Amino acid sequence: MHHILIVEDSADEARALGEHLRHYAHDHGLEFKVERLSSAAELLEGGPRADLVFMDINLPGTNGMEAARLMRARGWKTPLVFVTNLAQYAMRGYQVDALGFVVKSSSYGDFSLCMNRAVRALSRNEQHTLSIPTQDGPRMLAISELVSASAQGRDLVFRLSSGETLSAHMPLADLERQLSANEAPVLRISPSCLANMSHIHRLSGSDLLMDDGSVLRISHGRKAAALSSIASYLGGGA
Repeated sequence: MHHILIVEDSADEARALGEHLRHYAHDHGLEFKVERLSSAAELLEGGPRADLVFMDINLPGTNGMEAARLMRARGWKTPLVFVTNLAQYAMRGYQVDALGFVVKSSSYGDFSLCMNRAVRALSRNEQHTLSIPTQDGPRMLAISELVSASAQGRDLVFRLSSGETLSAHMPLADLERQLSANEAPVLRISPSCLANMSHIHRLSGSDLLMDDGSVLRISHGRKAAALSSIASYLGGGA
């Protein structure tokens, strides 16, 4: 499942784009979780918690182009597609490594061409995977799907962005080594828990509110280092 954000202040425009995404998912046998944000501020506050972002250029407050510059300045690699009324403005999107643009009210055929390019980018990102030894056999898991992993007894419990949980008999240190080898943005927040910083929704004291609704507690001894790493990853937005 791919998590897609639509950053659009117009409910009607977001609804039309959502219909195109549902149509595309049905045609290509894909599964999308689509969420709408009404401003760039919400995106920048929440962090890069999506696999793909569709963003209106003409947003109130911080416009889409400026928001994209801030995203890239913070090191966020999330694939980005601009949505605009004026196609010539979207050409500037290549300055912030945008995949392309969708003109509002465009046909489904035009949207599909852009979406094909986006899906190829998502596929490249998914090449960063983990091998998880579940009871049913090895399970290949895209690192981008991992929200957190917690040691419970001799097992690890994995929470995934789809809402699924997995259990595997493996040491937390082995998982941490796999993630480190892939340069994943995953942080040890306590002796028994790893958190994927790309799924952090909000920080509240010593608690991390993750975008799947779970809450993870940073241990006292790791708090200073964890907050520093989160602030660095989110560009000061934590």
